[in-house]
Amino acid sequence: MAKPNILIIDDEEQIALLLEEFVLSYGMNATSTSSPETFYCILEEKEINLILLDIYMPDMDGRTLLKDLKSHPLYKSIPVIMVTGSDDEKLLATCFGLGAADFITKPVRSMVLQSRINTALKTQKYIKELADLNANLEKIVDEKTRDLQKSHQSLLKAQQIAHLGNWDWNIITGELLWTEEIYRIFGQKPAEFGATYEAFLSCVHPDDREFVQNSVSEALSANREYNIEHRIIRPDGTERIVHEIAEIYFDEEKKPAGMVGIVHDITERKNAEKAQKESEERLQSILDNTTSVIYLKDLQGKYLLINRRYEVLFHIKKDQIVGKTDYDFFPKEAAEKLQTNDREVLKAASPLEFEELVPHDDGMHTYISIKFPLFDSNNLPYGICGVSTDITERKLMEKRQRRHQEELAQAEKMISLGTLVATVAHEINNPNNNIILNMPTIRRIWKNTKPLIKKGMKAEEKKDIAHQSMENNINDFEKLLSLVEKGAERIAKIVSDLKNYVRADVVTRETNVDLKKVVRASIKHVDSQIQEKTCRFSFNFSPIPLIKGNPQKLGQVMDNLIINACQALTNPEQAVEIRVEHDKKKSLALVTIRDEGRGMDEKNLARIREPFFTTKHTDGGTGLGVSISHGIIQEHGGFLQYESEPGKGTTVVVSLPVSPMSKFSENRTLSNLS
Repeated sequence: MAKPNILIIDDEEQIALLLEEFVLSYGMNATSTSSPETFYCILEEKEINLILLDIYMPDMDGRTLLKDLKSHPLYKSIPVIMVTGSDDEKLLATCFGLGAADFITKPVRSMVLQSRINTALKTQKYIKELADLNANLEKIVDEKTRDLQKSHQSLLKAQQIAHLGNWDWNIITGELLWTEEIYRIFGQKPAEFGATYEAFLSCVHPDDREFVQNSVSEALSANREYNIEHRIIRPDGTERIVHEIAEIYFDEEKKPAGMVGIVHDITERKNAEKAQKESEERLQSILDNTTSVIYLKDLQGKYLLINRRYEVLFHIKKDQIVGKTDYDFFPKEAAEKLQTNDREVLKAASPLEFEELVPHDDGMHTYISIKFPLFDSNNLPYGICGVSTDITERKLMEKRQRRHQEELAQAEKMISLGTLVATVAHEINNPNNNIILNMPTIRRIWKNTKPLIKKGMKAEEKKDIAHQSMENNINDFEKLLSLVEKGAERIAKIVSDLKNYVRADVVTRETNVDLKKVVRASIKHVDSQIQEKTCRFSFNFSPIPLIKGNPQKLGQVMDNLIINACQALTNPEQAVEIRVEHDKKKSLALVTIRDEGRGMDEKNLARIREPFFTTKHTDGGTGLGVSISHGIIQEHGGFLQYESEPGKGTTVVVSLPVSPMSKFSENRTLSNLS
């Protein structure tokens, strides 16, 4: 048996190739064209058994081509199945009126297409057989009658397969003719059912009856197309859904004489659509009840769908976001990053994981996003789906844990360092204390001895010691004494700073402290250095509440920071400014110390809190002052902040929590204190 030849007419190459692939898989021959000019050439060259015709084509409308084909004496019998992406039933009815055998909607499903082609070929086969039999009817009347009955049964079978029956209603007589398939659809027996319009209405679902009557009346009065869907009730109580299409025919006076139409049982299709809708609703329910943000975008980054979590977090509804992109809702930089990640997913053609920053009302949030491409039946990507989980809290917890681990490690180091410092301090302090304690005695002895040496110089003034004059030796000796004394004092300070640095004292924060008095006391302590380093020193403060803390410890911090500011100056014209303020919003007392000195680069600024790091080696800095100050301020529940720029100076801000219900200290300004 020869394979059927199927002609495919579609201007979209991908769809034509897909249909051709389907047809070949059915064991049939397939030929495709997108040009109306080649259409008749193919018909002349091959015996075409069926045509798949696209309704919409740029060069020629499918309906026009269908009309021409059905008016051609040689090709009008070829069954035509219309291919359309529209569900416009009026359009489909027009195609049926022009002679279309069936229709199929895009996207085309293989099993449906195979069923439609087989049905159309079978129907055409039966019609052809019927036509052949009718041609020989005059010769063999009895034989043709039997064949006609057989063909009729085949046609009825075809209608039964398609669940499609036809009817004819004579408006004048009220007679209603149904094919057997309509009786099967309505669950009625021809012998028991009085086929009238009224009997038909009695089968219509009560809730749809008025709608059907109005539709018939409107079609007759306005000569409109009758094309509706409605429910019917079978005698056994089961409910079916039918699709009816009909045309009006007129008498000689152009008055409506009747209607002829079809009834199509679409119950299974409707149930499938309902099941699909329910499935989609269940899926949407799942999407809407997850704590993750879920979204779907097309290849251009336009949103197709979002879940409820997305709506809540970003204050936008599903219907408002469709067709828009990330650039419509997020800052350009954030939107560009999101779009870049989307493009990477499409390029990889597989799921990818990203850590993304997205702005919220309360600031930037961190998300872990799993993004993956979506593919159609042709394995071509048509969109991107993303599932994003907010891990901001987790990131904060991880940061706190890291900080805690660092603090534990630092504490362990401090314990070890404390043990070492205690040992070293003991070993260094003993000999160093001997030097410091004996220096006054040495100076007293030198004071008494110096005149005697000078007196002896008169007799021995020509003699040199160590290749220089006795006078120079005396001066050098006095300088060496001073250096030894200062060196011993510096050693004592380094040891003291080390001990303070590692000491695990707990700051008692039960004492009310007037921060203004602490700063003023520190200014007096280091007044000599201020006078030596600058002629532009100012101290300004606003009313501030009292704080809880240790005034001696805080004074140690202020001393250190003011001295650092003074030592950073390179000439007396550079200023040092101190401000004491109250940040009411954050409930903080602020001490700002700003200098116009040499400043620091980013590298040095990053190391400012490291123990033993100093930029003041020539000034005798130990590198412990800032570390100790930082620890003291932390013990008070506050923090130190540094800003610096080389050549422009440094600003240090001490932030301390104020005491609740504190009284305010007075407001004054001190400038050029001496």
